[in-house]
Amino acid sequence: MTYRSARSKDKGKHIKTSVLVFCVLILSLFWKPTQDFLYPVFSPVLSTYVAIRDTGTGIPHAVIAYFTDRNTYENKITNLEEQIEYLENELAYAHVLTDSFEEGIPLDTGTTTELNTLSGGLSTLKLYPIIKDKTTIYNTILVSGGFDDGIEEGMVVYVRGYEAVGYIAKVHKSSSVVNLFSSGNEEINGVIKDIDTSLILFGDGGGAYRIEAPKSVDLAVGQKVFLAENQSMILGTIVEVTDDPQDTFTRAYVRGAYNPNRAHIFYVDSK
Repeated sequence: MTYRSARSKDKGKHIKTSVLVFCVLILSLFWKPTQDFLYPVFSPVLSTYVAIRDTGTGIPHAVIAYFTDRNTYENKITNLEEQIEYLENELAYAHVLTDSFEEGIPLDTGTTTELNTLSGGLSTLKLYPIIKDKTTIYNTILVSGGFDDGIEEGMVVYVRGYEAVGYIAKVHKSSSVVNLFSSGNEEINGVIKDIDTSLILFGDGGGAYRIEAPKSVDLAVGQKVFLAENQSMILGTIVEVTDDPQDTFTRAYVRGAYNPNRAHIFYVDSK
């Protein structure tokens, strides 16, 4: 009786081993479809486990989020967005410097920017919009920051990506008036580095510009137009070129970074 029982146990072990080997072979042969099937099932479970583990309290993140003050999260989001904008400004500025060094082109960045570069990066002041002048197609904007903050008339104002949008026209104690380069009564000197050409941009309102250049100038969609007085700053990108045979010039339209329908954070390089 004992002998038969031992043989039965051995036989059962062999069957289990064979089944296990068979399953491993099947799994290895059909791993891809098996993975596609298992991932949607186990992924949420693993994500929940990791969220609970990382909180250090054993409480799921969703529960913590539910009982956390909404303003706390909105402040975190705002701070992260501002950090992203600042890094985008530095990255854009670094790209312009790198391109100028590689091409061997002397870059006219202005005294302020040169001082900031020597000190180890951009030193900026944030300006928040207070009032937009809707009656003149957003020609001017009242922003926070004035004499008390070191703001001076003539400072170039830019937005994320180090793209110039205007200049400080008037300064008060704690606020300043920004005139947009794209205002209908503004003319601004620009440079297209690709073809080494200086141009005058006419403001068309709302962040748009118009260029009227001699037909000998090779304008093309996608070309970047830089601010002449500080060629590390972009004014905008050419989005349309029209060449009417009856005209004596080529007309191009430039789209700047400023959008009247968006709440921008504005910046100036501090001295």
